[in-house]
Amino acid sequence: MTTLDNTSNVPDPSQVPVRPTAMKYGAYAAGISIIIGLIFYVFDVVDYSEQGGTGNTIASFVSYAILIGGIIMAIKHHKENELGGYITMGRSVGMGTLTALVVAIISAVYVIIFFNFVDPGALELIKESAMDQAMEKGTSDEQMEQMEGMMSFFTSPIFMSIVVIFMFTIVGVVTSLITGAVLKKDPPPFA
Repeated sequence: MTTLDNTSNVPDPSQVPVRPTAMKYGAYAAGISIIIGLIFYVFDVVDYSEQGGTGNTIASFVSYAILIGGIIMAIKHHKENELGGYITMGRSVGMGTLTALVVAIISAVYVIIFFNFVDPGALELIKESAMDQAMEKGTSDEQMEQMEGMMSFFTSPIFMSIVVIFMFTIVGVVTSLITGAVLKKDPPPFA
């Protein structure tokens, strides 16, 4: 008889916390993402003066892949090791979203530290690149002045960290929904 056949060994989900697993896997995913990001930075894979460049696309893809992998691993671990092989859709979404939020917050702090202390000139390169593209499109001087003020806001470390939190959380919810649909196995009713 397997563990899944023996419902007396299935823990009550209300007694199993979500937070420790989400924190652990979120911290792992964020740490791996930061280390790989720093490796990309050291080896000049990312070019801040080139919007949508190959290195930038690869770095974004790797970052999201690590986030998605961390969420999937957290949900699978929670199901298999903490819930006796059962998990509901709601529990999957909660676990995945919380894991994504942990990754997002750690990554947002990293973004602030990176753009303020490691490479403060990177945001200026991003801003200059956007301004150059606007000039090439024939933007008037008055529009360029307005755009420069807006670009200063949109290329600030705080705004960039807010975008990271928002995007990672959205990707986390979507990933959790998909993972939950695949891994869902409702537990037996508890007396």
